[in-house]
Parts: sequence; C-alpha cells; structure tokens
Amino acid sequence: MSPRPTIPPADTLTYAQHQGWACVYCGASLQDGAVSVGRAFAQLSEGHALDIEVYACKVPCIRRTGRRAR
Repeated sequence: MSPRPTIPPADTLTYAQHQGWACVYCGASLQDGAVSVGRAFAQLSEGHALDIEVYACKVPCIRRTGRRAR
C-alpha cells in the first residue's frame, strides 16, 4: 500500500473542496460518495483557525494512490 499523500493547507483549497463537494486530491466531484481523509490546517491570524475536514474520492483516485483505480 502506498503512503497517504499530504493533505494540502486549508487556505489553498478550492471552494468546492472546502465545502466537501470535490476531492481534496484530484478535484473530482464527490456526488457518488466520499471518504474523510482528515483535516486541512491553516491559520489566518493569531487565534483564527481555518481548519476544515476534507474528503476524497470513495474509489481511490490516481493522485491518492499513484495509480488508476480498476
């Protein structure tokens, strides 16, 4: 099993990724299902966290595994 890729910082996510509508790794729509992959972290200023739970394709995407799903 390949290592899990690093979750990008929260302040670099697209609107759809931030809302949980798109895969945090490949940007594909998650309307057919998703899995939580953890939290993206960022901080705007002292004491203002932008942390958000992020989701990825239910079937592992190429960016997540390094290979295409079968």
